Amino acid sequence: MRYVSGFCTIVLLIMLNQSAPSQTWTDYHLRYNFLPTPASTYMDGLVGFVQPANLNLIHRFETRFYWNNEAQEASLSGEWGLFTGVKGLGFGVYNRKMPKGNQSREYHLASGFGTQELSLGIGYGWTSGEPISAGYKKLLTTGLITRPSRYLSIGLLGNWSLENRNKEGIIDIGIRPLGTDRVTIFGDGVLQKPQEIQDASWSTGAIVTMLEGVAVSARYFNGGAFTVGILLNLGKTGASGLFHYNDDQNRQFNSYMVRAGASQPSFLPQLIQKDRRYFRKSLTGTVTYHKYILFDDASHPLLQTLQGIRAAAADPRVSIIALSLSSARILPENAWEIRETLKKARKKGKKVVIFIDRAHMTTYHLASVADKIMLDPEGYIQLPGYLLGNTYFNPSSTVIGIF
Repeated sequence: MRYVSGFCTIVLLIMLNQSAPSQTWTDYHLRYNFLPTPASTYMDGLVGFVQPANLNLIHRFETRFYWNNEAQEASLSGEWGLFTGVKGLGFGVYNRKMPKGNQSREYHLASGFGTQELSLGIGYGWTSGEPISAGYKKLLTTGLITRPSRYLSIGLLGNWSLENRNKEGIIDIGIRPLGTDRVTIFGDGVLQKPQEIQDASWSTGAIVTMLEGVAVSARYFNGGAFTVGILLNLGKTGASGLFHYNDDQNRQFNSYMVRAGASQPSFLPQLIQKDRRYFRKSLTGTVTYHKYILFDDASHPLLQTLQGIRAAAADPRVSIIALSLSSARILPENAWEIRETLKKARKKGKKVVIFIDRAHMTTYHLASVADKIMLDPEGYIQLPGYLLGNTYFNPSSTVIGIF
């Protein structure tokens, strides 16, 4: 609550600020044409440059470079952006091409904070060079993102000129019907002072993950223009292309992006590292159903052991499951469950390797499921059987016949 109250106080102070006359702002969607989706829905709002609340959701260093080119040319058009940030703090530069070949460069410094369910952010922007056509030279940005469930994301954004009465409010909504980023349906609306609601600009569209790390987007704007794009993540690097069309369906220009930073989901590492990883687990100690919180490091919960083996069996990058049964104490029923789980892993094409040192019936029966058993050179195997006892005869019940 202290985050929210402080945030609202800042917003109230800005609303009471400045009485200078307003001037027209450039359309919000045109100002940030690098974005394939609304700022709160995808790609962290240009690493917090547009939506500062996104900086609370970034966990590691991230940097991206964007640029536009003319539709029929491969060279830079003079409009580019460099955005970088870590959790809670971001900085970006947006270079815009102005009339008569002049340049206007906008800088943003922003911060984000909060929780995974509610993120708040605040940013300050200023320009250098030719006065920016957007209608401001100093800008304060306030943002909020709430994600009450894995199916819904709502973003609120306010832009406030520090020189005049210009204000701008943006709301965007993202819906994930599958509860994952496989499919995201989005929409946003922008209202600038002194516009009427019916004059607000808006956009809608969707972004679909076709393959791990490969996504395609489509976005339609209320004027009839639209964009289509493709994003490719390669782990810690990535690239994207966004193609802009006007309301006559003629391509105007393209936007491109390259990134480096935190590892993102991608099909490439799985493809390269397939069959090159192994899962290892040491069961030295006692396999039990439960583990005490303190002073019980030598225990291995059965359920946790089974879950580890199943996860390795389902991972296409893992080819070998290796278990150490050195000094392991396992009840026969627990050993049987582990053995059955390993048997299912073998049916999925995994190789099972088990190390033993002093094996008895239960341990060796478990190890017998393996493709390869490795015995300590100084170890031994004892196989007395599962039942050991004496046989007794009752002489009184013995009948001897003489013929």
